[in-house]
Amino acid sequence: MLSQKMNQFPGIYGHIRWRKDLGLPSTDSGRTPDPINCGAIRVRAILVTRDSAQERDVGHYGIQDAPKEENGYYVCSYSFTDRGNPNDQLNLPRHRPILVSARFGSFADEALNETLALQPWFGPGNPQPPSGSRRVVDGSRQVEITDDQPHVNVEFEIVYRPTRMRP
Repeated sequence: MLSQKMNQFPGIYGHIRWRKDLGLPSTDSGRTPDPINCGAIRVRAILVTRDSAQERDVGHYGIQDAPKEENGYYVCSYSFTDRGNPNDQLNLPRHRPILVSARFGSFADEALNETLALQPWFGPGNPQPPSGSRRVVDGSRQVEITDDQPHVNVEFEIVYRPTRMRP
């Protein structure tokens, strides 16, 4: 669990939630849950610039290991914060657009990341998306940190979504 003390720092805070009947992330077709379930989802905060080559990750990232259960959902808390050092390159810029997005997988192997979107997860009946669908992490949005609004919340939800058919 992320420390409540972290909320004292300027930053981007939020949760990733999904219905319990969707199961727990698994990379072995639902035989076992991923040992760090929340780590199966990667949240990023990227400084948006006119030149995409200048875009970069910002903020010190933290996510809890295991989800908590809340009203029929699994919930993972995450944060991007400053650490108080004005020379830190990861500090969250003020008055600049930051895109906060989430996707499955923090693994170097993209095929392993893809299993999280398509294959069965751990839980009763090894839940998996219906045919023609995949799991997605919904809720990406652009935010801005200011001196007047040093804390911003961005919430995500894992849902099943139909796969786009290519003509």
